[in-house]
Amino acid sequence: MKPLSHSERKSLIPHLHRTAAAIEQILEAGLTTASDATHQSFAVTFQEAARLKLLRLGSTLRNTQEEIARFVKDDPRFSQPRLMFFLNRSWLLCKGIEQSLDDGDDARLEQLFGTPAAKKIDTLRVVCLGVIKKIAAGTFCSFEFRLRSLDDGEYWTWSTVFPLRPGLEIPPEGFLHIPQKQKFSANLFLERQPIEITSAMAGETPLGHRKLQLTNESTVSAVEGSIDWTRYLHWKPAGARQRITQHEISPFDVDVELQEEVMFDDYMLRSAELRESDNQHVFPLNYLGTEFDVVVADSVEGESAKAALEAQVEKDDPPPLYGVLHYAKARLVVQPLTLFDDGQPNYITISEKAVDRKALLSVLNFR
Repeated sequence: MKPLSHSERKSLIPHLHRTAAAIEQILEAGLTTASDATHQSFAVTFQEAARLKLLRLGSTLRNTQEEIARFVKDDPRFSQPRLMFFLNRSWLLCKGIEQSLDDGDDARLEQLFGTPAAKKIDTLRVVCLGVIKKIAAGTFCSFEFRLRSLDDGEYWTWSTVFPLRPGLEIPPEGFLHIPQKQKFSANLFLERQPIEITSAMAGETPLGHRKLQLTNESTVSAVEGSIDWTRYLHWKPAGARQRITQHEISPFDVDVELQEEVMFDDYMLRSAELRESDNQHVFPLNYLGTEFDVVVADSVEGESAKAALEAQVEKDDPPPLYGVLHYAKARLVVQPLTLFDDGQPNYITISEKAVDRKALLSVLNFR
């Protein structure tokens, strides 16, 4: 990450101070005391964090705002443990970054920012194995594409976020047809063909996740070539076990940050149960004698994946299932992304609902 300039450091400190004070007020007097000024403090600091590309601080504040909004609206998805975690994480980040800026401690700042140092890549050829979709109704929708290098098999991700206007009635997948500033549409990654990316930046997180960052000069295009999907239909649990034992826990850890991309090729899936406390449908999956929880959201976000999984329940020979594994409350939790039907990826998180072209055009005009 590029170091903050003197003016950027000076402008960031008041935002951090006000947000930390707002959190302290909530903790002392209760969540019902959160005022418009409190929400504004979070929003302004979030915008400043986004402008400066402070991804860890920005995502933490966004999650905090989302949970406070659920409480205010009496949303059944409100989670007190989740709110307390993100309030605590937000306060630690605000105070830690403010203190580090005052001390001029750049090494500690880099740790707190959690933003990978970027380096330029000339050309990268990838295929898409799956897509993580997230919807915050009336606020935003995001898509994280899980990519694999065709040259060396390395794991990559690329993400894009779109604002959602309240009352907008097009499926979030419609946004994938909207051109990016690099003059390509994100749905290109869903065409099951090789993609070539040039003049981009690459960053690696402390956990080894490679993130693709596009620049104004980047190009993204489909190229000719066949894909041997069978080379991706395997997973070695031993590597995951080793990473777990070597992982050092910090107060900033989020469950989903310690991830594994997994592929189940010989498994048994059972019927889902609704876990209301987590707002999730949980499909028990047995693989090599080990139980996993395959989860999908109990909302429009999880509709397409839930329907695809229900069709595989109790099958003797289901197609390989690809997803992302994380560890939560002593559970092995899998977010399912793709079923490989007939050797081809079926991106089950992506809805096949038709897109209203007129509504999509109104979004383009809005942007």
